[in-house]
Amino acid sequence: MNYLKMAWRNTLRNKARSSITMASVFLAIFLSLITRSMQIGSYDNMINNVVGAFTGNIQVHKNGYWDEKIIDNVFSYNDSLVNYIESVDNVSAVAPRVETFALASYGNKTKGIMVNGVDPDAEDRFSKLKDKLIKGNYLDKDHDGILLGASLASNLKLSVGDSIVILGQGYHGSSAAGLYPVRGIVKFPSPDLDKRLMYMPIKYAQEYCSLDNQLTSLVIKLTDDKKNYKVKEQIIGKFDKEGIEVMDWRELAPELAQQIEADNGQGIIMLAILYLIVAFGIFGTLIMMINERVREFGVMLAIGMKHYKIAALVFFETLIIGFVGVVLGTLFSLPIIAYFHNNPYRYTGEMAMIMEQYGMEPIMPFAFEPGYFVSQAITVFIIIVLMLIIPVISIARLKTIKALRA
Repeated sequence: MNYLKMAWRNTLRNKARSSITMASVFLAIFLSLITRSMQIGSYDNMINNVVGAFTGNIQVHKNGYWDEKIIDNVFSYNDSLVNYIESVDNVSAVAPRVETFALASYGNKTKGIMVNGVDPDAEDRFSKLKDKLIKGNYLDKDHDGILLGASLASNLKLSVGDSIVILGQGYHGSSAAGLYPVRGIVKFPSPDLDKRLMYMPIKYAQEYCSLDNQLTSLVIKLTDDKKNYKVKEQIIGKFDKEGIEVMDWRELAPELAQQIEADNGQGIIMLAILYLIVAFGIFGTLIMMINERVREFGVMLAIGMKHYKIAALVFFETLIIGFVGVVLGTLFSLPIIAYFHNNPYRYTGEMAMIMEQYGMEPIMPFAFEPGYFVSQAITVFIIIVLMLIIPVISIARLKTIKALRA
Protein backbone atom coordinates (compact mmCIF):
# COMPACT_ATOMS: atom_id res chain seq x y z
CA MET A 1 0.00 0.00 0.00
CA ASN A 2 2.88 2.37 0.71
CA TYR A 3 4.25 1.75 -2.78
CA LEU A 4 0.84 2.52 -4.29
CA LYS A 5 0.48 5.72 -2.25
CA MET A 6 3.94 6.95 -3.26
CA ALA A 7 3.33 5.95 -6.90
CA TRP A 8 0.03 7.85 -6.94
CA ARG A 9 1.65 10.98 -5.47
CA ASN A 10 4.50 10.81 -7.98
CA THR A 11 1.95 10.47 -10.78
CA LEU A 12 0.18 13.65 -9.66
CA ARG A 13 3.45 15.50 -9.08
CA ASN A 14 4.24 15.79 -12.79
CA LYS A 15 0.81 16.07 -14.37
CA ALA A 16 2.08 16.93 -17.86
CA ARG A 17 4.27 13.83 -18.14
CA SER A 18 1.57 11.57 -16.70
CA SER A 19 -1.05 13.09 -19.02
CA ILE A 20 1.06 12.37 -22.12
CA THR A 21 1.37 8.68 -21.20
CA MET A 22 -2.31 8.43 -20.24
CA ALA A 23 -3.27 10.03 -23.57
CA SER A 24 -1.23 7.40 -25.47
CA VAL A 25 -2.94 4.55 -23.62
CA PHE A 26 -6.36 6.23 -23.90
CA LEU A 27 -6.00 6.65 -27.66
CA ALA A 28 -4.83 3.05 -28.11
CA ILE A 29 -7.73 1.58 -26.16
CA PHE A 30 -10.33 3.93 -27.68
CA LEU A 31 -9.31 3.31 -31.30
CA SER A 32 -8.75 -0.43 -30.84
CA LEU A 33 -12.16 -0.95 -29.21
CA ILE A 34 -14.00 1.07 -31.86
CA THR A 35 -12.12 -0.63 -34.71
CA ARG A 36 -12.47 -4.13 -33.31
CA SER A 37 -16.15 -3.59 -32.53
CA MET A 38 -16.77 -2.54 -36.13
CA GLN A 39 -14.91 -5.57 -37.46
CA ILE A 40 -16.61 -8.15 -35.26
CA GLY A 41 -19.98 -6.49 -35.89
CA SER A 42 -19.49 -6.70 -39.66
CA TYR A 43 -18.55 -10.39 -39.36
CA ASP A 44 -21.65 -11.05 -37.25
CA ASN A 45 -23.77 -9.29 -39.86
CA MET A 46 -22.28 -11.43 -42.65
CA ILE A 47 -22.76 -14.64 -40.70
CA ASN A 48 -26.29 -13.78 -39.56
CA ASN A 49 -27.38 -12.98 -43.11
CA VAL A 50 -26.13 -16.33 -44.38
CA VAL A 51 -26.33 -18.58 -41.31
CA GLY A 52 -29.13 -17.10 -39.20
CA ALA A 53 -31.57 -16.71 -42.06
CA PHE A 54 -30.83 -19.67 -44.28
CA THR A 55 -28.03 -22.26 -44.07
CA GLY A 56 -27.80 -22.64 -40.27
CA ASN A 57 -24.62 -23.03 -38.25
CA ILE A 58 -24.77 -26.74 -39.08
CA GLN A 59 -26.78 -28.55 -41.71
CA VAL A 60 -27.69 -32.22 -42.04
CA HIS A 61 -28.57 -33.62 -45.47
CA LYS A 62 -28.06 -36.65 -47.69
CA ASN A 63 -24.56 -37.31 -49.02
CA GLY A 64 -24.07 -35.33 -52.22
CA TYR A 65 -27.01 -32.99 -51.73
CA TRP A 66 -24.87 -29.86 -51.38
CA ASP A 67 -23.09 -30.63 -54.66
CA GLU A 68 -26.31 -31.48 -56.48
CA LYS A 69 -29.33 -29.77 -54.93
CA ILE A 70 -32.10 -31.84 -56.51
CA ILE A 71 -35.29 -33.08 -54.89
CA ASP A 72 -34.18 -36.71 -55.36
CA ASN A 73 -31.44 -36.22 -52.75
CA VAL A 74 -33.63 -36.57 -49.67
CA PHE A 75 -33.49 -38.61 -46.46
CA SER A 76 -36.10 -40.04 -44.11
CA TYR A 77 -37.25 -37.85 -41.24
CA ASN A 78 -38.46 -38.84 -37.81
CA ASP A 79 -39.10 -37.05 -34.53
CA SER A 80 -36.46 -39.04 -32.63
CA LEU A 81 -33.83 -37.60 -34.98
CA VAL A 82 -34.79 -34.03 -34.16
CA ASN A 83 -35.15 -34.83 -30.46
CA TYR A 84 -31.59 -36.19 -30.36
CA ILE A 85 -30.12 -33.11 -32.06
CA GLU A 86 -32.11 -30.76 -29.81
CA SER A 87 -30.70 -32.59 -26.77
CA VAL A 88 -27.11 -31.81 -27.81
CA ASP A 89 -25.60 -29.06 -25.69
CA ASN A 90 -25.37 -25.64 -27.42
CA VAL A 91 -28.16 -26.40 -29.96
CA SER A 92 -30.85 -23.72 -29.75
CA ALA A 93 -33.11 -24.66 -32.69
CA VAL A 94 -33.57 -27.40 -35.30
CA ALA A 95 -35.67 -26.73 -38.39
CA PRO A 96 -36.66 -29.45 -40.92
CA ARG A 97 -36.89 -28.28 -44.52
CA VAL A 98 -37.93 -29.37 -47.98
CA GLU A 99 -36.19 -27.08 -50.47
CA THR A 100 -36.68 -27.07 -54.22
CA PHE A 101 -36.71 -24.67 -57.16
CA ALA A 102 -39.83 -23.86 -59.12
CA LEU A 103 -41.61 -21.31 -61.30
CA ALA A 104 -44.19 -19.07 -59.65
CA SER A 105 -46.88 -17.53 -61.81
CA TYR A 106 -49.55 -14.92 -61.21
CA GLY A 107 -51.44 -13.33 -64.08
CA ASN A 108 -48.92 -12.76 -66.86
CA LYS A 109 -45.96 -12.58 -64.46
CA THR A 110 -43.61 -15.55 -63.89
CA LYS A 111 -40.55 -15.74 -61.61
CA GLY A 112 -38.07 -18.42 -60.64
CA ILE A 113 -38.32 -19.02 -56.90
CA MET A 114 -37.01 -21.23 -54.12
CA VAL A 115 -39.75 -23.18 -52.38
CA ASN A 116 -39.12 -23.79 -48.68
CA GLY A 117 -41.30 -26.33 -46.93
CA VAL A 118 -40.93 -25.65 -43.19
CA ASP A 119 -42.37 -26.48 -39.81
CA PRO A 120 -43.83 -23.03 -38.91
CA ASP A 121 -42.96 -23.20 -35.20
CA ALA A 122 -39.47 -24.67 -35.70
CA GLU A 123 -38.67 -22.18 -38.46
CA ASP A 124 -39.71 -19.26 -36.26
CA ARG A 125 -37.39 -20.50 -33.50
CA PHE A 126 -34.59 -20.82 -36.04
CA SER A 127 -34.85 -17.66 -38.16
CA LYS A 128 -37.48 -15.51 -36.35
CA LEU A 129 -39.58 -15.73 -39.52
CA LYS A 130 -42.69 -14.44 -37.77
CA ASP A 131 -40.87 -11.18 -36.90
CA LYS A 132 -40.29 -10.57 -40.62
CA LEU A 133 -44.03 -10.63 -41.36
CA ILE A 134 -45.15 -7.22 -42.65
CA LYS A 135 -48.61 -8.08 -43.98
CA GLY A 136 -51.17 -10.85 -43.48
CA ASN A 137 -50.84 -13.86 -41.17
CA TYR A 138 -48.11 -16.34 -40.31
CA LEU A 139 -48.05 -19.92 -41.60
CA ASP A 140 -50.43 -22.52 -40.19
CA LYS A 141 -49.17 -26.11 -40.42
CA ASP A 142 -52.74 -27.28 -41.18
CA HIS A 143 -53.39 -24.63 -43.83
CA ASP A 144 -51.91 -24.59 -47.36
CA GLY A 145 -51.35 -20.82 -47.33
CA ILE A 146 -47.87 -19.58 -48.23
CA LEU A 147 -45.54 -16.67 -47.37
CA LEU A 148 -43.76 -14.64 -50.03
CA GLY A 149 -40.81 -12.27 -49.83
CA ALA A 150 -41.89 -8.64 -50.22
CA SER A 151 -39.77 -8.07 -53.35
CA LEU A 152 -41.07 -11.29 -54.92
CA ALA A 153 -44.67 -10.30 -54.18
CA SER A 154 -44.01 -6.85 -55.66
CA ASN A 155 -42.46 -8.33 -58.83
CA LEU A 156 -45.44 -10.64 -59.29
CA LYS A 157 -47.80 -7.77 -58.41
CA LEU A 158 -49.85 -9.77 -55.92
CA SER A 159 -50.90 -9.36 -52.31
CA VAL A 160 -52.40 -11.25 -49.38
CA GLY A 161 -55.47 -13.24 -50.45
CA ASP A 162 -54.31 -13.78 -54.05
CA SER A 163 -53.48 -17.29 -55.26
CA ILE A 164 -50.23 -18.25 -56.96
CA VAL A 165 -49.45 -21.16 -59.30
CA ILE A 166 -46.27 -23.14 -58.56
CA LEU A 167 -44.77 -25.39 -61.26
CA GLY A 168 -41.71 -27.58 -60.83
CA GLN A 169 -40.34 -31.11 -60.69
CA GLY A 170 -41.15 -33.60 -57.96
CA TYR A 171 -39.50 -36.72 -56.59
CA HIS A 172 -38.04 -39.12 -59.20
CA GLY A 173 -39.07 -36.92 -62.12
CA SER A 174 -42.74 -36.61 -61.23
CA SER A 175 -44.48 -33.37 -62.13
CA ALA A 176 -45.12 -30.88 -59.36
CA ALA A 177 -47.86 -28.28 -59.57
CA GLY A 178 -50.17 -26.53 -57.17
CA LEU A 179 -52.34 -23.48 -56.57
CA TYR A 180 -51.70 -21.84 -53.19
CA PRO A 181 -53.24 -18.80 -51.50
CA VAL A 182 -50.88 -16.09 -50.26
CA ARG A 183 -51.29 -16.00 -46.49
CA GLY A 184 -48.69 -13.33 -45.70
CA ILE A 185 -45.82 -11.15 -46.93
CA VAL A 186 -42.42 -11.21 -45.22
CA LYS A 187 -39.51 -8.78 -45.56
CA PHE A 188 -35.96 -10.20 -45.52
CA PRO A 189 -32.95 -7.98 -44.82
CA SER A 190 -31.08 -9.63 -47.70
CA PRO A 191 -32.49 -8.34 -51.02
CA ASP A 192 -31.32 -11.51 -52.77
CA LEU A 193 -33.45 -13.69 -50.48
CA ASP A 194 -36.36 -11.24 -50.47
CA LYS A 195 -36.89 -11.53 -54.21
CA ARG A 196 -36.89 -15.33 -54.48
CA LEU A 197 -38.01 -17.04 -51.24
CA MET A 198 -41.39 -18.66 -50.67
CA TYR A 199 -42.43 -20.57 -47.53
CA MET A 200 -45.14 -23.19 -47.13
CA PRO A 201 -45.97 -25.73 -44.36
CA ILE A 202 -43.74 -28.77 -44.73
CA LYS A 203 -46.51 -31.33 -45.20
CA TYR A 204 -47.84 -29.39 -48.23
CA ALA A 205 -44.31 -29.10 -49.64
CA GLN A 206 -43.96 -32.89 -49.30
CA GLU A 207 -47.27 -33.37 -51.08
CA TYR A 208 -46.21 -30.90 -53.80
CA CYS A 209 -42.93 -32.79 -54.38
CA SER A 210 -44.54 -36.28 -54.03
CA LEU A 211 -42.40 -37.06 -50.98
CA ASP A 212 -43.39 -39.26 -48.08
CA ASN A 213 -41.91 -38.33 -44.70
CA GLN A 214 -38.66 -37.09 -46.26
CA LEU A 215 -36.54 -33.94 -46.07
CA THR A 216 -33.84 -32.27 -48.10
CA SER A 217 -32.15 -30.87 -44.98
CA LEU A 218 -32.18 -30.22 -41.26
CA VAL A 219 -30.78 -26.79 -40.39
CA ILE A 220 -29.36 -26.29 -36.90
CA LYS A 221 -28.85 -23.05 -35.01
CA LEU A 222 -26.29 -22.88 -32.21
CA THR A 223 -26.16 -20.72 -29.12
CA ASP A 224 -22.41 -20.21 -29.55
CA ASP A 225 -20.78 -20.75 -32.95
CA LYS A 226 -17.36 -21.08 -31.28
CA LYS A 227 -18.47 -24.58 -30.16
CA ASN A 228 -19.45 -25.48 -33.71
CA TYR A 229 -16.87 -28.26 -34.16
CA LYS A 230 -17.81 -30.08 -30.95
CA VAL A 231 -21.53 -30.10 -31.80
CA LYS A 232 -20.80 -31.21 -35.35
CA GLU A 233 -18.75 -34.19 -34.11
CA GLN A 234 -21.59 -35.29 -31.79
CA ILE A 235 -24.10 -35.17 -34.64
CA ILE A 236 -21.77 -37.01 -37.04
CA GLY A 237 -21.50 -39.82 -34.47
CA LYS A 238 -25.27 -40.24 -34.59
CA PHE A 239 -25.39 -40.62 -38.40
CA ASP A 240 -22.24 -42.68 -38.95
CA LYS A 241 -22.56 -44.99 -42.00
CA GLU A 242 -26.12 -43.88 -42.77
CA GLY A 243 -25.39 -41.92 -45.97
CA ILE A 244 -25.90 -38.61 -44.16
CA GLU A 245 -23.61 -35.59 -44.50
CA VAL A 246 -23.12 -33.03 -41.70
CA MET A 247 -21.61 -29.68 -42.73
CA ASP A 248 -20.98 -26.44 -40.85
CA TRP A 249 -21.48 -22.97 -42.32
CA ARG A 250 -17.77 -22.65 -43.17
CA GLU A 251 -18.16 -25.61 -45.53
CA LEU A 252 -21.53 -24.45 -46.79
CA ALA A 253 -20.26 -20.90 -47.47
CA PRO A 254 -16.45 -21.20 -47.89
CA GLU A 255 -16.19 -17.85 -49.70
CA LEU A 256 -17.67 -16.07 -46.68
CA ALA A 257 -15.35 -17.90 -44.27
CA GLN A 258 -12.30 -16.98 -46.36
CA GLN A 259 -13.42 -13.36 -46.64
CA ILE A 260 -13.85 -13.07 -42.87
CA GLU A 261 -10.52 -14.76 -42.20
CA ALA A 262 -8.64 -12.48 -44.61
CA ASP A 263 -10.31 -9.33 -43.29
CA ASN A 264 -9.70 -10.40 -39.70
CA GLY A 265 -6.00 -10.86 -40.48
CA GLN A 266 -5.82 -7.34 -41.91
CA GLY A 267 -7.58 -5.99 -38.83
CA ILE A 268 -5.12 -7.68 -36.50
CA ILE A 269 -2.20 -6.24 -38.47
CA MET A 270 -3.70 -2.73 -38.20
CA LEU A 271 -4.16 -3.18 -34.45
CA ALA A 272 -0.58 -4.42 -34.15
CA ILE A 273 0.69 -1.28 -35.94
CA LEU A 274 -1.44 0.89 -33.65
CA TYR A 275 -0.10 -0.84 -30.55
CA LEU A 276 3.46 -0.59 -31.86
CA ILE A 277 3.10 3.18 -32.18
CA VAL A 278 1.62 3.37 -28.68
CA ALA A 279 4.40 1.14 -27.31
CA PHE A 280 7.07 3.51 -28.60
CA GLY A 281 5.13 6.46 -27.15
CA ILE A 282 4.96 4.80 -23.73
CA PHE A 283 8.62 3.76 -23.97
CA GLY A 284 9.71 7.31 -24.83
CA THR A 285 7.73 8.73 -21.92
CA LEU A 286 9.24 6.19 -19.51
CA ILE A 287 12.79 6.95 -20.65
CA MET A 288 12.11 10.68 -20.27
CA MET A 289 10.69 10.06 -16.79
CA ILE A 290 13.76 8.04 -15.72
CA ASN A 291 16.23 10.60 -17.10
CA GLU A 292 14.44 13.52 -15.40
CA ARG A 293 14.51 11.74 -12.05
CA VAL A 294 18.07 10.38 -11.98
CA ARG A 295 19.14 12.79 -9.22
CA GLU A 296 15.97 11.97 -7.25
CA PHE A 297 16.80 8.27 -7.50
CA GLY A 298 20.39 9.01 -6.45
CA VAL A 299 19.18 10.70 -3.26
CA MET A 300 16.87 7.75 -2.54
CA LEU A 301 19.79 5.35 -2.98
CA ALA A 302 22.05 7.50 -0.79
CA ILE A 303 19.64 7.30 2.16
CA GLY A 304 19.50 3.50 1.87
CA MET A 305 16.64 2.65 -0.51
CA LYS A 306 17.28 -0.47 -2.57
CA HIS A 307 17.37 -0.51 -6.37
CA TYR A 308 14.53 -3.01 -6.60
CA LYS A 309 12.29 -0.80 -4.47
CA ILE A 310 12.85 2.16 -6.81
CA ALA A 311 12.12 -0.13 -9.76
CA ALA A 312 8.93 -1.32 -8.02
CA LEU A 313 7.90 2.30 -7.45
CA VAL A 314 8.35 3.14 -11.14
CA PHE A 315 6.48 -0.04 -12.06
CA PHE A 316 3.46 0.93 -9.94
CA GLU A 317 3.49 4.51 -11.27
CA THR A 318 3.35 3.21 -14.84
CA LEU A 319 0.60 0.71 -14.01
CA ILE A 320 -1.51 3.47 -12.43
CA ILE A 321 -1.07 5.66 -15.51
CA GLY A 322 -1.90 2.70 -17.77
CA PHE A 323 -4.93 1.74 -15.69
CA VAL A 324 -6.37 5.26 -15.80
CA GLY A 325 -5.78 5.40 -19.59
CA VAL A 326 -7.49 2.03 -20.10
CA VAL A 327 -10.49 2.98 -17.96
CA LEU A 328 -10.95 6.35 -19.69
CA GLY A 329 -10.54 4.82 -23.16
CA THR A 330 -13.11 2.14 -22.35
CA LEU A 331 -15.60 4.60 -20.80
CA PHE A 332 -15.40 6.98 -23.78
CA SER A 333 -15.78 4.17 -26.33
CA LEU A 334 -18.72 2.46 -24.60
CA PRO A 335 -21.44 5.02 -25.53
CA ILE A 336 -20.34 5.02 -29.19
CA ILE A 337 -20.25 1.22 -29.39
CA ALA A 338 -23.58 0.89 -27.56
CA TYR A 339 -25.26 3.45 -29.86
CA PHE A 340 -24.13 1.81 -33.11
CA HIS A 341 -24.85 -1.64 -31.67
CA ASN A 342 -28.51 -0.65 -31.24
CA ASN A 343 -28.63 1.71 -34.25
CA PRO A 344 -26.37 0.24 -36.97
CA TYR A 345 -24.98 2.63 -39.55
CA ARG A 346 -26.75 2.02 -42.89
CA TYR A 347 -24.72 2.26 -46.08
CA THR A 348 -26.06 4.07 -49.11
CA GLY A 349 -25.11 4.38 -52.76
CA GLU A 350 -22.53 2.12 -54.36
CA MET A 351 -21.42 0.45 -51.13
CA ALA A 352 -25.00 -0.56 -50.36
CA MET A 353 -25.40 -2.00 -53.85
CA ILE A 354 -22.21 -4.06 -53.48
CA MET A 355 -23.33 -5.50 -50.15
CA GLU A 356 -26.79 -6.30 -51.52
CA GLN A 357 -25.21 -8.12 -54.46
CA TYR A 358 -23.46 -10.37 -51.95
CA GLY A 359 -26.79 -11.03 -50.25
CA MET A 360 -26.04 -8.99 -47.12
CA GLU A 361 -28.02 -6.26 -45.45
CA PRO A 362 -26.17 -2.94 -46.12
CA ILE A 363 -25.52 -2.02 -42.49
CA MET A 364 -22.51 -1.69 -40.18
CA PRO A 365 -23.51 -2.91 -36.71
CA PHE A 366 -21.04 -2.64 -33.82
CA ALA A 367 -20.48 -5.78 -31.75
CA PHE A 368 -20.90 -5.51 -27.98
CA GLU A 369 -18.93 -8.38 -26.47
CA PRO A 370 -17.17 -8.22 -23.07
CA GLY A 371 -14.44 -10.52 -24.36
CA TYR A 372 -12.73 -8.03 -26.62
CA PHE A 373 -12.92 -5.26 -23.98
CA VAL A 374 -10.94 -7.49 -21.64
CA SER A 375 -8.51 -8.67 -24.33
CA GLN A 376 -7.65 -5.11 -25.41
CA ALA A 377 -7.04 -4.04 -21.80
CA ILE A 378 -4.80 -7.07 -21.19
CA THR A 379 -2.88 -6.32 -24.40
CA VAL A 380 -2.17 -2.75 -23.29
CA PHE A 381 -0.98 -3.88 -19.85
CA ILE A 382 1.34 -6.45 -21.47
CA ILE A 383 2.79 -3.69 -23.66
CA ILE A 384 3.33 -1.50 -20.59
CA VAL A 385 5.13 -4.31 -18.75
CA LEU A 386 7.34 -5.02 -21.77
CA MET A 387 8.20 -1.35 -22.17
CA LEU A 388 9.26 -1.26 -18.49
CA ILE A 389 12.03 -3.82 -18.97
CA ILE A 390 14.73 -1.41 -20.22
CA PRO A 391 13.90 1.40 -17.71
CA VAL A 392 13.98 -1.11 -14.84
CA ILE A 393 17.35 -2.45 -16.02
CA SER A 394 18.73 1.11 -16.18
CA ILE A 395 17.51 1.74 -12.61
CA ALA A 396 19.14 -1.52 -11.44
CA ARG A 397 22.46 -0.37 -12.91
CA LEU A 398 22.24 3.15 -11.50
CA LYS A 399 25.33 4.25 -9.52
CA THR A 400 24.63 6.44 -6.47
CA ILE A 401 27.52 8.93 -6.97
CA LYS A 402 26.88 9.32 -10.66
CA ALA A 403 23.15 9.81 -10.05
CA LEU A 404 23.79 12.51 -7.39
CA ARG A 405 25.96 14.44 -9.87
CA ALA A 406 23.32 14.30 -12.59
